[in-house]
Amino acid sequence: MAGILFALDLRMIRDRIADSAGQIGSRLYSIVEREQLLNIRVVIPATVIFNLLAMMAARYWPVPFVAEGGHVFVSMVQLAATFGYLFYVTRFFTRIIPMIVQTRQEWRDDVLA
Repeated sequence: MAGILFALDLRMIRDRIADSAGQIGSRLYSIVEREQLLNIRVVIPATVIFNLLAMMAARYWPVPFVAEGGHVFVSMVQLAATFGYLFYVTRFFTRIIPMIVQTRQEWRDDVLA
């Protein structure tokens, strides 16, 4: 489902790229498109692979992964990855906020002109 959501978002981003005539807006949407492709090509596949490996480990080696607490290690890796991704996304949006403001100004200037 996440892959479908990211793919639909990418389609909307590309539609916005076609609509955006301003220099700053074009740069902003280029950055957002690159970020979206990174998520589609790296983050989602890595998450799916990790979860499949965890599922297979619990299935084929139930004693170390279920009875002896190996599942706690898996959950700690997931938690660390989630916080790492949250930190990354927060920094990404902090970096592009000024560009968002400037792009909105470009839109207003375009409408007023």
